[in-house]
Amino acid sequence: MTLFSGVLLMMFGALIGTLGTVIGVGSGWIHVPLLMIVFGFSPQDAIGTSIAVIAMNTAAGSFLYAAQKRIDFEFAKRLALAAMPGALFGPFIVRHYTPGGFSIAFAVFLLFLAYYLFSMRDWVFKMANLMQRDEMTITTSKGEVINYTTNIEVGIIGTFIIGFLANLLGIGGGVIHVPFLITMLRVPPHVAVATSHFILFISSSIGTVVFALMGHVRLDFMMAIGIGTIAGAIIGAAISSKTSEKSVRTLLAVVVSIVALQMLFTAIRGG
Repeated sequence: MTLFSGVLLMMFGALIGTLGTVIGVGSGWIHVPLLMIVFGFSPQDAIGTSIAVIAMNTAAGSFLYAAQKRIDFEFAKRLALAAMPGALFGPFIVRHYTPGGFSIAFAVFLLFLAYYLFSMRDWVFKMANLMQRDEMTITTSKGEVINYTTNIEVGIIGTFIIGFLANLLGIGGGVIHVPFLITMLRVPPHVAVATSHFILFISSSIGTVVFALMGHVRLDFMMAIGIGTIAGAIIGAAISSKTSEKSVRTLLAVVVSIVALQMLFTAIRGG
């Protein structure tokens, strides 16, 4: 990698890290297409390097969210345990991927997710409200007391499934997990983003170790993008509290739609 490429990757990391922290998605949704399309990475190396960058980004973001006291640690520690199996065993499935098949699967999954986010209706929230039974409370650094009702058992089951999907796609999981927390578990948006970010840090750190042992983490790209995402995490954490639930959901839908089109183009061009 040249010095110029390294600087560009750092700038890219800062931009995507900011967006990833604001919407709590860890930014893996764009790392994988970038590394495959621009730099010719195999799916395995792209996913492994992306997970490693996500670990760096979410470490910084989690520290800042913890300082703001917006992470529900009581809830997060239970969900983090549910995400661990995917981080441990997902890489062993990833090593069997082919570029074309992975690109199509990635794109189709994200298109379904984008449709869900765009077409969300009140009945989704009404159905979710019927499942809530566990009272949760956190107090932010500004003294704001946030009370909400959720369902811990549903959260554990959903996070277990999302943990596997995240590691199979290399996206970290926030792009799936944040909507899940907001819609199905009725977690307030800003708590959902911060809590999901912390869970991503735990699962992506474990995934990074496994992918690295398998030789699928490119340290030069990881460091260049990762340094940028740390700066982005600082910016994103500072501005995320100013975003509304609707804007978070809409932004997620737009982002995943763009990534889906990128991956479809890659598959078609490769064919």
